[in-house]
Amino acid sequence: MIKKVTKIALLLVILTFIYGCPSTAIKEFTATKQNLSDVQKDEKYGCKKEDIVIAQKLYEEAEELLKEGKEKEAKESAEAADILIQKIKTEGCPIEEKKGGETIEIVTFEDKEIKTEVIGDSVIVDEDKDYNAEPIYFPFNSHSITNEAKDTLLKHLDYLSQHENIKIVLEGHTDSRGSDEYNLNLGSKRGSVVMQFFIDQGVPKERMEIVSYGEEMLIDTSETEDGHSKNRRVTFKVIKTGLK
Repeated sequence: MIKKVTKIALLLVILTFIYGCPSTAIKEFTATKQNLSDVQKDEKYGCKKEDIVIAQKLYEEAEELLKEGKEKEAKESAEAADILIQKIKTEGCPIEEKKGGETIEIVTFEDKEIKTEVIGDSVIVDEDKDYNAEPIYFPFNSHSITNEAKDTLLKHLDYLSQHENIKIVLEGHTDSRGSDEYNLNLGSKRGSVVMQFFIDQGVPKERMEIVSYGEEMLIDTSETEDGHSKNRRVTFKVIKTGLK
């Protein structure tokens, strides 16, 4: 009997070494499930329905992967769900104001407020061959500026500082996942944080405009992770202006 118990204990040790501690994974998943349930039941997150649906799908995927014994992949999916849930709780619902019949979304970025502005299709774009309009890219379901993106933005800042007579359009894009409304909102947020970055560096707000295309202008339709990452971006266009 003792030998049998010893063998079972040894087997458990080996399995834990190979696959990690199952109880830990289950505990983490339970916490994620509870957090998801909290935001689903709380009416103050009603504007975040699309986010909540994505979080639900990520959690369900994590459960399926865990059943298949793919604990590492399951943890990654659960962590993605938990990160999204925390963003939902942190951001809450945007405030909307009506001004002149136009809806203006207030986007908070590092406790500062800026207004998203939308330009019409009639804007004349002035292509400048000297301007390396390199886009910046964003993580999944995020409008946070990465360190790599900041390096690119500093290059744009240098150009803007040397050409004070130009104005730029910040075009927000997303990948194909999520509803049209959700992606238009996310694209707007991505343009907004870029605008705030430039404002913090001394660029007048009047020299910038924001337009969100959401998922309308995908540059990669492969539906792969690599393709999605190329679509999550802000692009830059120069427009003619009378600014001196």
